[in-house]
Amino acid sequence: DGADTVCAVLWLYACCEYYAAIRLGDVVAVSNYKVKPITPYAREFAAATCPLEIAINSSHPTAAVTLVPPEVAEPYLPAAGALTHYLQRTELSAQADDASVN
Repeated sequence: DGADTVCAVLWLYACCEYYAAIRLGDVVAVSNYKVKPITPYAREFAAATCPLEIAINSSHPTAAVTLVPPEVAEPYLPAAGALTHYLQRTELSAQADDASVN
C-alpha cells in the first residue's frame, strides 16, 4: 500500500556497490544521504505520490547503506495484515482527542 516506503535512488558507483546486495523486502539503514525533489528519471519508477527522493551517492556526501538483520528489524515491522491509518498534518486538528493514527 506504499506505507513506510521511500524512493531511494542509487547514483553512479553507489549503484554498483549496493544494487546486487539489496533484495526486495530487505530492511536497510541509510545514512549520509541527500533528500531532494524527485528527478524525472526516478519519477518513472516511483509511486505517483512520492515527491522526494533519497539520493544515495558514492560521494558528496558519501552515503552508507547497511542491511539490518531480520532478527533486529522484526520487532519494529508491522504485523502481517496490520491495518494502518495515516493522516496528513492538516487533518490532525479534525481528529478526536482519543483517535488512533500512525
